[in-house]
Amino acid sequence: MSIESRRALVCEDDRAIRRMLSAMLVREKFEVDEAADGEEAIRMIQDRRYQLIVIDLMMPKVDGYTVVQYLKENLPPSLKRIVVTTADTAATGNPFPEEVCSVLAKPFDMDEFISLARSCSEDTLTRARRTVK
Repeated sequence: MSIESRRALVCEDDRAIRRMLSAMLVREKFEVDEAADGEEAIRMIQDRRYQLIVIDLMMPKVDGYTVVQYLKENLPPSLKRIVVTTADTAATGNPFPEEVCSVLAKPFDMDEFISLARSCSEDTLTRARRTVK
């Protein structure tokens, strides 16, 4: 998949954080959709495929745990493209399916976020080859 066609979903209830993450991903040549809660994210995921999904855990209506569970049950290959963000330090122990690409504790370093976004959105084969080297 070419860089020009990478699409990301940023699911974050804090508008300022959502906008900042989206802007960083646009600079990395992602086309970015935004969701303010998990319910909206699930609707968007049903309509389109994403190469990267950034999910905050604590959101109104439907939380990030539920979105991850939805993906596990309905689109398991997408789990490897998820970056979970959370201020809940207990969640950084990764209580998620092992396929989830990464859990990032807030506040986080933007360079680390971009590095994870690149890595998690890469094709699995490319990632495996890079690990072998």
